[in-house]
Amino acid sequence: MVSEAVKTRIDASMPQFRVLADDDIEWPPLFPSSFADADPISLPPDHEFILPRDQNLRVLIRLDISVINDGPGAAHFRFSETLTNGEESIRETVLGPGESLSGYLYQVERTVQEWIDIYNQRRRGNSIEHQFTVTSVSPMDTGAFDTARIACGGCILEPVPSMDGHWRLLADHKGSEDGLGTGAWPIERKYFLSRSANKVLPDIEWESLVREPGRP
Repeated sequence: MVSEAVKTRIDASMPQFRVLADDDIEWPPLFPSSFADADPISLPPDHEFILPRDQNLRVLIRLDISVINDGPGAAHFRFSETLTNGEESIRETVLGPGESLSGYLYQVERTVQEWIDIYNQRRRGNSIEHQFTVTSVSPMDTGAFDTARIACGGCILEPVPSMDGHWRLLADHKGSEDGLGTGAWPIERKYFLSRSANKVLPDIEWESLVREPGRP
């Protein structure tokens, strides 16, 4: 009962928020720039890679991420990886109630060989996802962490028929079963009796803030 009372008090103090990823992923993919402040270089839609020559080339895709704080209070957000809007890069931010963060991109970057490995794993029935997380941190010592996860799955390449070692960009990444897609996990909350001492509230583990169908 004591744990439930503490949990109820924490729940009342935590802002509600949403994390959205635009499923209309920027296409075609890009080469990262050799210069820190320069924009990535867009690939031609018909670009082909030849192995082993190109296996270590790095290719990236970018996702448009939005974070909305529905209140009641301000929220301090931390991101698992850097977001950028082309002018500034951030790993954390504070949003007041009703405020939102938009126009920022998160990138998934892999070598050509890693993208090919994903293609082959999908052929074996395995799904490989890259997860981006947004964590809302309570300012109180007896508080909680809320974590939202955005998953990006799929591949960007396909083999060129009758040409061993040749791979090309998907012609239609939206229409292909191997194409890219995003999905969001329910927000999870971890309760702390004391964050500074790393003491988790007893008998309460990570749990979904969204009720499962059929459960009261």
